[in-house]
Amino acid sequence: MSIKENNKIESKGYASAGMVVSKAFNVMERLYGDGLTEDYVSTGYQEIDYYTGFMSGNLVCIAGSSGGLSTLIINLFSRLNRMPDDAVPALLFSLQHDPVYIGRQLLALTGKLLMHSLLQARLRDSHWPILASGAGKLSDASALYVCSKPASNIEGIIQQADLFIEEVEPRLRVVFIDSLQLIAGIRQEEDCLRSLKTWAREHKATVIITSNIRTRRNSKTGTEMINGDRAYRILQTYADVFMHSQIKKANGITVQMKEEHGYHFAYNHASGMVEWLPQDDQIVKYPMELVLQKNNNGPTGSIPLTFIPQQCLIESRLCN
Repeated sequence: MSIKENNKIESKGYASAGMVVSKAFNVMERLYGDGLTEDYVSTGYQEIDYYTGFMSGNLVCIAGSSGGLSTLIINLFSRLNRMPDDAVPALLFSLQHDPVYIGRQLLALTGKLLMHSLLQARLRDSHWPILASGAGKLSDASALYVCSKPASNIEGIIQQADLFIEEVEPRLRVVFIDSLQLIAGIRQEEDCLRSLKTWAREHKATVIITSNIRTRRNSKTGTEMINGDRAYRILQTYADVFMHSQIKKANGITVQMKEEHGYHFAYNHASGMVEWLPQDDQIVKYPMELVLQKNNNGPTGSIPLTFIPQQCLIESRLCN
């Protein structure tokens, strides 16, 4: 079939199998030659990238019932803070927290500081250089944006994203939404996911959305099992990538903050004595698993991470 005939068919909304294969071949050539392509963005986690990155046109659903979903979204968002030449424009819609709270979360995870210390202004002199360094890094994150007044429905969210592309950043690559239940009623989840999937494909962006689902705990293994609720079945249907987050709280390990920042002792002015740091300077590290149950980009499997709620931090286990 000639190029002219192919173009005529494409103008009517169709494409021959040969043309589809040719386009796919060209994309693979770019990927092989450059190592990177406009169709792929690294998540910042080596373990997740092994299975899938942020692929353009994809709808990624992350579900769970044991907490940590908002923290995971913030960590994925912050890891897109790259050098200017490698900037990844991203937009965060959080219906869980206001922008100031999100700013504190970003400072906590960047400086590995206790979140409640930032919320209650319980800071030591030694914390300020860490905060200043983190603020400097985040101030350079010119490609990361937070919607200050996200709409409470899917139509409004899509309108805000379209306006953002039109007026602020036409190269938008990744959109985060936290969470599905806050923008869709019980019977609107399917329409919401269908709209987001269509929008992602039209704009060649990745949309990541969180969702709460019901689970039950296996008494023998201690692992969470999805209880087969309606939201789970809908997520499985529409997601290109579907992950189920599990936090093993029974296996948490307590770590003294002094081991992490070199604070071996603290001086108590009231008693005039050098003492150990107080109990609230401890953190607990929980094993976290992202169970990849559907993946249109590669294999499925279990992705091990570490969840530290006091610091709003999710770390790669490869660096622990």
